[in-house]
Amino acid sequence: MRPQLAKAGEYSVLRVDAARQAIRAALTHTLPIIRYGVEVLHAAVTLQVDNETLAAARLLDRARRELELDALARRQVKARLDFLRTTCLADPGTAKLFTLLERSPRVGGPSDDATLDELIRTLHAWKPESQWVLLAQLLHEFLADLSEPQRAELLHIMQSAIRTLGNEQLADRIAVLTSDRNEGPALNGEHTEN
Repeated sequence: MRPQLAKAGEYSVLRVDAARQAIRAALTHTLPIIRYGVEVLHAAVTLQVDNETLAAARLLDRARRELELDALARRQVKARLDFLRTTCLADPGTAKLFTLLERSPRVGGPSDDATLDELIRTLHAWKPESQWVLLAQLLHEFLADLSEPQRAELLHIMQSAIRTLGNEQLADRIAVLTSDRNEGPALNGEHTEN
C-alpha cells in the first residue's frame, strides 16, 4: 500500500484531484489484495488539504509564476535589444526600414515626412561597402592614433573646410564641439576633461 501512497508525493497540494486519481489507478492495478484471509476488491481514495496549507501553496505557486514571467520578460527584452543593436541599428537605413515594417507602440513608426525616395537614398548611402561608410571607418581608425591636441586641430580644419564649402550650420555644430569639449563626447566616443 505504501508505494501507491507515494504517488501522492509526486503532486502539488494544488492538484489534489490528480493525486487522488493517481493513487486510485495505482491501487486498481494491485487489486484484489488478499492478506490474512481478507480480500480487498475495491478501494476508495479521499484526500484533503487544510486551508492554511492550500493558501500557502497558492502563494508559493503565484510567486513562482511571477518569477518565471519576469525571467521570460528579461529574455525577451534582451533578445529584442540584441536584435535592434546588431540588425536594426547597424545603419540609419536599416533602422528606418525596421520602423516601416514593425509598427509597434513601443518602437514607433516612421516620421510623417519620411519618403520612399529618402529611405532608398539612406539605404544606398549606408550599405557596408559604401564609399562613405568605408571612409568613416578609416577616419575612425585614424583618429584613434591622434593625440587630443591633434584631434582639436583636425576639428578646426574640418570646420574651416565645411564653412568654405557653404555649410554654416554644420560648421557651427563643429565649433560647439571644439569650444565646449568638457560637456560633449570626444571624437573617439569618450568623455574627456581639459
